[in-house]
This record gives sequence, structure tokens and C-alpha cells, in this order.
Amino acid sequence: MSVWNEVSSSSAKDELIEGLVSGELDESFEVIREYMDSLGGRKIPKNAGLTVFFLPWILGGLFFVGISFIALFNPEIEVGFLVRLLISACSFIGGFVVLYIGWTFVSESVDEVIYPDDYEEWEITVFFHSEYRYLAEIMIITDATDEDIIGDITFLTEIFLTAKSEIICEFSPGGGGADSYTPPTNLFYVSNGSDNLLISTNYYLSHKKRLKMATDFSLKLGIEVADPLVV
Repeated sequence: MSVWNEVSSSSAKDELIEGLVSGELDESFEVIREYMDSLGGRKIPKNAGLTVFFLPWILGGLFFVGISFIALFNPEIEVGFLVRLLISACSFIGGFVVLYIGWTFVSESVDEVIYPDDYEEWEITVFFHSEYRYLAEIMIITDATDEDIIGDITFLTEIFLTAKSEIICEFSPGGGGADSYTPPTNLFYVSNGSDNLLISTNYYLSHKKRLKMATDFSLKLGIEVADPLVV
């Protein structure tokens, strides 16, 4: 990278940081991609669902454990002792297994509500400055259990566009079963050979639409579309 490019890239980063900190980001920084994500914290819907689903397992397990003692000690059951012992053992083992599974999941769900993991929420944004030909992917902590890290800014990837920069697409055909199906995925990156910066995620694209999206990004960013596009 030339001295001018290094100065330009540094200036763009400094301006971006200053704008984010002050809350007055210059309009020359265009948002190419943004999304929110989080980790940890109380997952109330998930935990409530697990509790509702597995609570009957606990009750069912207790029922069969109780039946096992009734079968073993009830004198009114007119079968031999060995038969009663076999029925009691099968009922007890089956009930205990069901009870154990239900208790394990319910107790874990309750523990997650009472003692949740540390929570973090962040925003990922890709900014583009056409004059500096500068792309930056940054992460800002928007909420967290540890209040000291709220507002922290992390630069994940930076690319200074050159004649070698190009648009590439990483394609995954997807697949899997009904419970874990992954759709066909198209990940569009800006690549300069050594670094890749994700600028768009799309599903179910035909080759024609994939090429059009790549061309649109090419015109916006002023770089070429890779040949072949899909990697």
C-alpha cells in the first residue's frame, strides 16, 4: 500500500471512530450491511417451552415408580412373587429413566432463568467511504451485563480498495433433515487477496440474480466481479 493509501485509510478510520463516538457520523460513510446479534442472558421462551414439555415426563416417571411399589407390595395382585418382582422392576426402571430425563431438562431450564449467563448484545455494521475507497466492518456493544463494555467499538475487518479488489460469492447448497434444514446460502465478500469482508448474505438465489447482485456491488464499490464469481 502506498503512503497516500495508508494516510487515506488512517484518515477514514479516524473519521469513522470520531463520528461513531460523537453520534454525528458524516453522510459520506454509507452503510452496506448491518445486523444485530446477542449471546447469553435469560432465554424465557426457550426455557418455558422446555419446562412445559418435560414436566409431564417428571409426573409420568413418578407415576410408574409408584406403580412399581404397588405391584411389588400389594397383596391383592394375584400373581406369583417373581412375576410381581419382574413387573415392579420394569416399571421402576422405565419410570426412573423418564423421571431422570424430565428432571434434568427442567432443572437446567430453571437454573438458566435463576442464574443466566452473562448477556451481550452487539451490532455489526459495514461502512463504505467512496472517496477514501475504504470498507470497515465494526462491532459495537449495545447492551451487556457488564455495563463497562457497553459502547465498545471493535474493528473486525478493514479493506482499502485497490485494483486487485473484487467481488466473490461463497455458495453453500444447504441440506440436512427436516429438523435441521439449511437453505442454499450465498455469501458475498469483498476480497483483496489476503482479507475477505462479508457485505451480504442471501438465500435461494438463481445464477442470474447472484450475478446481478455481484454486478450491483461492483458498480457501487468501483471494483471488478471475480471470474469465476462463485468460490
